Amino acid sequence: MNFTFTKEDIFPMNDYQKAVEEFRHHYHTKYNVKLDDEILYFFIRVNEMQLDLKKEINAIPKLTFKSGWDYFLYGLGRISTGIILTAVITSIILIIFHSRL
Repeated sequence: MNFTFTKEDIFPMNDYQKAVEEFRHHYHTKYNVKLDDEILYFFIRVNEMQLDLKKEINAIPKLTFKSGWDYFLYGLGRISTGIILTAVITSIILIIFHSRL
């Protein structure tokens, strides 16, 4: 009887270990560099963050307008609350300052 076992048969790999081995193999074959586990962990986490960021960016609804005037009006509507709040605070400060004179 010939029993041959691979490392994966004895120690099943989880997703993280598979990703580490894939990155290790990729960098070793492409750049001939052997990386330690900490650097590989960093690369995997950065890769995961990039994927999450792409998902979040794709989830943002796209706004398209027919003309530049429509963009201007949209932007004006978005900042109108800040403009009104600034005008009210400035008016209150001027009234208080003027009443002390």
